Amino acid sequence: MSTNNSNLAHHLTDLTLTPILSSSQSSNSIPPPTSSPNQTTAQALTQLTTTALTAYNLSQRLALGPPQRILISTTSGASILHSYLTQPPSVSTQIPSPLPASQSIVSSARLDLRPLSADTNVDGENGEQPWRNGVEDERRQVPMLIATVIAPRAGEAGEGRRMAARLERIGRVVQRDWYEAEREAQDE
Repeated sequence: MSTNNSNLAHHLTDLTLTPILSSSQSSNSIPPPTSSPNQTTAQALTQLTTTALTAYNLSQRLALGPPQRILISTTSGASILHSYLTQPPSVSTQIPSPLPASQSIVSSARLDLRPLSADTNVDGENGEQPWRNGVEDERRQVPMLIATVIAPRAGEAGEGRRMAARLERIGRVVQRDWYEAEREAQDE
């Protein structure tokens, strides 16, 4: 995923903290040294995602409902935005078609994607989202994805929000493709 601002860090992961898309991923051909800045960034993004999951669970325990996003702004101007791509049981919306710029990212992410379980599903025919109509069994839900974006300075907060929106769109496409792959596997 390209960004106009290379200072932004972004990370899209599932509940098992498996990165689907990350600004900290390095080339697969040459492993980075154990103390590389890229590895440090990956560890920091994973720790932030773990904290985001803790906040998500806390919101549920306090009966506040599932959060959609959490924004953390610091006095230094840095901001962190977490987006939760869940499957609300009764909201009926459609996943948008992938943008041309996102299609190659989704294709490469799909190659590395591994199923969480044999019963995981995402998107139905004509862009329907069966997990959103309250009819589907809980076992057929798509995996929740967490998008994290870090903008190190206040002036980059707007770009950080745009990056988070792009990650959300890509995450929904990944969820839809996941569902289609699972549905095809069940039909066989």
